[in-house]
Amino acid sequence: MQSCADGILTTQLSGRALSRRLMVAGLLCLTSGVAQTRLDLQKQSRNIDFSSAITTKPFRMSTALPAVCNTGEAVFLANVNNQGLYICVAPNSWMANGNTSVVPATQPGDLIYNSGGSLVRLPVGMPGQCLTVSAGVPGWGSCATGSQTPHVIGMVFGVKDGPVLAPGTTAYVPHIPWTCNISRWDVAADAGVITFDVWMTQSTTGVPTAANSITGSAPPALTANTVAGSSVLTGWATAVNAGNTLAFSISSASTATTAYVGLTCQ
Repeated sequence: MQSCADGILTTQLSGRALSRRLMVAGLLCLTSGVAQTRLDLQKQSRNIDFSSAITTKPFRMSTALPAVCNTGEAVFLANVNNQGLYICVAPNSWMANGNTSVVPATQPGDLIYNSGGSLVRLPVGMPGQCLTVSAGVPGWGSCATGSQTPHVIGMVFGVKDGPVLAPGTTAYVPHIPWTCNISRWDVAADAGVITFDVWMTQSTTGVPTAANSITGSAPPALTANTVAGSSVLTGWATAVNAGNTLAFSISSASTATTAYVGLTCQ
């Protein structure tokens, strides 16, 4: 079979044969031209509806935003830390459109925060830590005094109308589960007066003794009425670390048969 050019350039045939030859060649050229045509959707279509299409993929994809862009361009960014649609809002200037980051929370308690336009995972902190902010970035750290829920560490001595409480009687509270700061003491007794000393140690194998006193010059004491308390902790060592052991010891007492001493720690 000859090409379209063959049919057009043939001059040796004449009359009816030549006409038939040129007609066939023309039809072949027309068929060939139709087979090679590609539609220009911008110029050759109107009111396009893709709702019945099996799939559509209208945006180019990239793992990094191009350095150069023209206003109105769109790119779907797909990499490990960022996924989403970006629009070129001015020459060479991209803007994220909607949620552009996918950072999986891999462990219970994980937090997700925005850092320079990207979402970052912050693992859950340790017990007793507080969420802090430094230079605009969140993290876990030591809690400021008063920032935690108050805890009460206390002990009851004796029984009502039982034997009078004797100085030197001591009770222990092992392995305090929180890191906190003592902010107040409270004492109650059924009668008389009573003074307590408070001891503390970080040892996990031994209890504290009088050498480990933390009360300074203002120990918990009941000198009048039957209830007393104070936030004045002159000379106290107030910091309590998780795992510490506390002890309450009666320094002096008279008449009381039962008493309570407690510390507020937060």
